Amino acid sequence: MTTRSQSRTQEAGTLGDVPETPPGPLREASVALEEQRQEFRGDSTPLGDNLSEIEESIERERAESERLRTRIHEEREKKRRAIESRIAELEKEEARRAAYEAELEELLGTKGDRSATNHKRPGSPLGLGRGAPREAHREPDSRPPSPSPSPPHRTARDAPKFRDLLMYNGKTLREAQTFLDGVERRFRIDAGLRYKGDQSRIDYCVLAFGTALAAKWERYERWRGVGTTTWEQFKEWMKDSIVDPANRAFDAVTSYNEAR
Repeated sequence: MTTRSQSRTQEAGTLGDVPETPPGPLREASVALEEQRQEFRGDSTPLGDNLSEIEESIERERAESERLRTRIHEEREKKRRAIESRIAELEKEEARRAAYEAELEELLGTKGDRSATNHKRPGSPLGLGRGAPREAHREPDSRPPSPSPSPPHRTARDAPKFRDLLMYNGKTLREAQTFLDGVERRFRIDAGLRYKGDQSRIDYCVLAFGTALAAKWERYERWRGVGTTTWEQFKEWMKDSIVDPANRAFDAVTSYNEAR
């Protein structure tokens, strides 16, 4: 029994001399692992909460971006409508003023012609000088009365002068209607002196077309034939080119003819 007790005592002393942590690199690795464990145990915030907050932030930013985009679109549309309305009003007032100017010039020209005729007419009180004696008695004229002079024939030189039309781009039906109202008012004032036929009226309008619209009309006129379009057909074409900007029917026929 004594020998066995001594053996156990020696074994216990031998185990007690072994260090708790191995030296060198093993000790450093153990310390680093323990620090990581402590750091992990100290972070009490779940990862799921962080992900949820990020998702909420993304949704908030996305909603704000969409709100700003919608607001920008609304403001642009509001400005565009306001500009188009003011342009249409300006064109209407310009056409109205031009019509009044032409009518006034026509009235003043007619008044001047009548005044000159009265001054030159023999026997007219206006043809006598101030203080000139009047004949007490005139012998009756036995010659047959001469035919009354015919009214002077009006030519293109007598046509009223108009200002150049504003450029027409054919973007809206309202723009087209305003443009047509203005040119038809001018044609009524002109009374066929300068713009006698449909083709001259059409050419007058095409001069005010923008580049793209003028090119589209030239293609249409080549396909249909110069001088074959009436004024009513031209007005319909102007409106159709807005309702159907691509002019699919005409493009299809043109493509078919070119393919042949």
